[in-house]
Amino acid sequence: MRINPRTIKNMRIENIVSKTILKIIVSAALLLFLLFKVNLKEVANLFLTISLPVLAILFLLTFIIFLIKAIKWGILLKSININIKLIEIYKLTLIGVFYGMITPAKIGDFLKCHHIEYSKSEVISTILWDRIIDIAVLILLSNLSVFLFFRDRPIIYIMLILTVVFTVVFLLITNQKIIALFANLLKIPEGAQKNFIDKMTEIRGNKKTILNVFAWTIWFYIVVMVISICILRSFDPRMDISIVFFVPVIILVANVPITISGLGLREYAAVLCFTAVSGDATLGFTFSITLFIATTVIPGIIGYLIHLKEDSIKRVGQSNK
Repeated sequence: MRINPRTIKNMRIENIVSKTILKIIVSAALLLFLLFKVNLKEVANLFLTISLPVLAILFLLTFIIFLIKAIKWGILLKSININIKLIEIYKLTLIGVFYGMITPAKIGDFLKCHHIEYSKSEVISTILWDRIIDIAVLILLSNLSVFLFFRDRPIIYIMLILTVVFTVVFLLITNQKIIALFANLLKIPEGAQKNFIDKMTEIRGNKKTILNVFAWTIWFYIVVMVISICILRSFDPRMDISIVFFVPVIILVANVPITISGLGLREYAAVLCFTAVSGDATLGFTFSITLFIATTVIPGIIGYLIHLKEDSIKRVGQSNK
């Protein structure tokens, strides 16, 4: 019995919609649970303590972290001979933030490739490697933070589990057969799958590029931790800033793809971490929401506005479409 291709397509769409609805429900349930754990009046008061000078600093630092993200992606693109101006990569990075903001584990970040007239399979390979290196750095920083600065057993257990899971995923996703499977999941046409696999393998073999992006990613998270210090000090100038070493853990947990853009899961991780260190769940919740607004929501809105305005970037030279 032959199934109508349109029926298969509709089934896929329904599957995506149902999974998205489920993730929205998980996000909503986690946030609702946390709202009963925190003092909402205190949350509002903490938001009001953020002054205009602090907001200006946060804006500047947010500009810097996305400049670093653009530089990272630019290095990966250049390694496979895709040359795009940095300003255009910066715009695409913000567009990716918008897509990532409304999808689980920021998977929507891959959709920014549709704004480029280069071969989609090539561009996707650079985005995937950027994500792989990003997770690798988060695992490294998270483990260093937990084992050097904190001794809370539940958090150590969570880190061990996440490290094992993400390490297994990393090993699988750099395997050619798994890469081919990933290409199928991304609905990359068969003709482009070989190109995708070749570019994934080419980047993996370019140690200089991998190390360069790895170093820039560390700088990215250093600036994120500086942003975190600014937020915490705006809440209370006497705050012990050592708690910012938990930020990589919070971000890593938010990458588990069971909620929309980590919403709810990230806040739960922040509440758990802040409670373990300071006993203040409200502070952890407010900090997480503020960091999310500063580094995702506002850049995502800007990315959406750019998305409405910008046409596809024109490729210089021969087209690989």
